[in-house]
Amino acid sequence: MSKVHGLTKHGESKTRFYNIWAGIKQRCKNIRCKYYKYYGGRGIIYDLRWENYEKFKEDMYFKYIYAIKQLGIKEPTIEREDNNKGYFFDNCIFIPRKEQLKNQQKNKWFKGISPNGNIFVSKNQNEFARVYGLQATNICGCLKERVKSHKGWKFQYI
Repeated sequence: MSKVHGLTKHGESKTRFYNIWAGIKQRCKNIRCKYYKYYGGRGIIYDLRWENYEKFKEDMYFKYIYAIKQLGIKEPTIEREDNNKGYFFDNCIFIPRKEQLKNQQKNKWFKGISPNGNIFVSKNQNEFARVYGLQATNICGCLKERVKSHKGWKFQYI
């Protein structure tokens, strides 16, 4: 690590881990970030130590490497275990991107009415499709009212 004009040069600004850190800061602090409303806009903050990348790395890199080497996750993403709490050491883990997408706040609740009239509620179209042998794109089509049903199922936002 070297210093150039008062800036720390660590050579990691193009790494996935660095971009995770930068993303946390953007979502929590930058009102121009399109995801700010889901994070900083609703009070989600991060550990003040993590204002400095090296401190974030010091605290979290071993969890990141553990996710890759021990859990076999190819491209880990950071996840807050309690969605209402901020980015802090005890509240953050690294999980597969596919798992993280299930937890996004922007996913809307919907109900699926089976061909025999049973009602099921979900927030994740992909998971719902997998469990019930359906196509997520067709569920989306029903929710956006492009089609009336999919394999006898009907869907609507709640």
